[in-house]
Amino acid sequence: MCQWGGTSLLDDPTQIDSFWLQAFAIVLYCRMLHTLHSGKVASKLAGVRWALDNLDASWSGLIRRAWAQRSNTAIIFHQPPDLDEIRGTIEFVRYAIDLGRGYPF
Repeated sequence: MCQWGGTSLLDDPTQIDSFWLQAFAIVLYCRMLHTLHSGKVASKLAGVRWALDNLDASWSGLIRRAWAQRSNTAIIFHQPPDLDEIRGTIEFVRYAIDLGRGYPF
């Protein structure tokens, strides 16, 4: 959790320089947290559903938008991300890393 998208992303947010990468990071962290919680690797959708049901509700909008963006991959892959979404993504990654540290490995 602390490699790409983790501490390196927190140090250099330019790594998520498209809508697609921003959405990918959110979905990735939902899936990783679900895996840590359940002990099983499941689908991205399962991770998103788990996150919407179990994480702080303040993240719901960001998670829902990230999931919705995935259906437009060809369109959004090269589009620059919204700066507010980048800030939200970075805060979500920080939140997810902190939660992940609470799980035994």
